[in-house]
Amino acid sequence: MHNPLIDQDDITVAQVGLVKNKPSAAAIQIAEITTPGLIKVWRYRKGTDTDWTIIVNGGGMGAGIGSIYYTYTFPNASWADGDLILYEIYNTVVEVDGEVFTLSTVQGFGVIGDTASVAAIKAVTDILLELSTTVASATDANTFVLTAGVDVNDAYCGMTIYLKDATDSHWESSLIIDWEVGRTVTVDTDFTFTPAAADPAYIWGQPYFPLDIYDSLPLPPESDVITVDNRAAVGSGGTTGGTRTLDVEGDDPP
Repeated sequence: MHNPLIDQDDITVAQVGLVKNKPSAAAIQIAEITTPGLIKVWRYRKGTDTDWTIIVNGGGMGAGIGSIYYTYTFPNASWADGDLILYEIYNTVVEVDGEVFTLSTVQGFGVIGDTASVAAIKAVTDILLELSTTVASATDANTFVLTAGVDVNDAYCGMTIYLKDATDSHWESSLIIDWEVGRTVTVDTDFTFTPAAADPAYIWGQPYFPLDIYDSLPLPPESDVITVDNRAAVGSGGTTGGTRTLDVEGDDPP
């Protein structure tokens, strides 16, 4: 079971299992799977269960060419959206070329859910993307015109715009500081390339946060003197000295 999301409303029967091959890469035959093994299935329900609840205890595995499997029919009473599912396959024995092998125990897990909830999540995240369009024309790396968008002054001011340079396929972002009728965009920092017609453009609703924002923060002024503490540490047995001020710039009187 490799799918992290299992929709019990749409998939009422599921199979879990293993595919086994010989060292030669040939599939293990049904006759060579002498004991297909057993399976246990547990459920954990957040907010209700304090521990894993066993749903299937020692179900018998089936055997196919190169595989073992277990078919499970979901009873809705046992599962709810958001439940975790854990399974364990064990006691599988195969005999290949006269040698008997007991396979290692295998575990897997998934999440019981509803694909409708995935659509609901997508509906929310889609709100973040305000506009998906292309560049129509450009004046320079700072001002350009988009193909689509709300044709109203300041409609996208303060939002983040991402552009893709079609020449080498890299992306850059900047802050929209002006949006004029005619879909003319002006950004706060020039792109390293001049946008060209058909370059992909995305405008996102979240505020712009440049990576170098800390470079523009004010720093405390540097002092032109350094005070050296020459006093002995407590308990060191040394003599007490005091402090001395050094003139870093060399422009203070002695």
